[in-house]
Amino acid sequence: MHDQGGRRKGLYALPSPGREARDRLAEDRELVRVLAADGFAGRRYERFEHVLTEYGIPTLCAWMRTGFVFRKLNGRGWNLHPADDELAELQRDSALREELANMTVALTLPDFRESALLGGEWHPDGGASLKTYFLEKCLNVFPREFRKYRTRRRKLSREELWGQVPDAPPGSGSADPAAIVAGREKALHHLDREVSPRTRAMVALRAWGYSHEEIKEILMEDSARAVEGVLKRWRDSLREDADGS
Repeated sequence: MHDQGGRRKGLYALPSPGREARDRLAEDRELVRVLAADGFAGRRYERFEHVLTEYGIPTLCAWMRTGFVFRKLNGRGWNLHPADDELAELQRDSALREELANMTVALTLPDFRESALLGGEWHPDGGASLKTYFLEKCLNVFPREFRKYRTRRRKLSREELWGQVPDAPPGSGSADPAAIVAGREKALHHLDREVSPRTRAMVALRAWGYSHEEIKEILMEDSARAVEGVLKRWRDSLREDADGS
């Protein structure tokens, strides 16, 4: 049901301009009570998620278009340092903004249900409305989605990868410049032809200066130690190839 201005009426109404914060929080308290009676599931909860989605996606898109999202993230310790060309692309490409916002919201919704509602993290006494709290949760997810976009966008150059391969054929100990070049060319060929996309992505991210912990977050690996293990096995495989050549 909608009023003449297009706002949804009833339990899922968006706050109208000028409504006092305490009234908004009281409504949110009642909303959570009703949804809790259904176990935060079912049709009413689906409608609530739809309202969060309708609010979250355009808000995130607007923040990306102006760059405001990065100022908010920097204030929370997420120093993504977007390049000028990345900011320009976000400003002009509405499809990209929507893609990032859609993924961020989709990944935030289950965590919001589990932690904020079922886990009781959200409480009206905290001062944040449900929608504001949801956006705060979105800001914890957005950095990973942005880094994925950055990884897709940026092609690994030979110059960057060059710094990730040994200075000489593994195990040879050779200091001969020709041997060094040959060893690195072989490593590049090995990376291009012999390893999985997962390993290539990890090597690329290391070449760009990301730590094992950051790579874990970007690629959604189980642990930084798992990333370290993949990179170590790649280096070991180079040595084995060299020994067998």
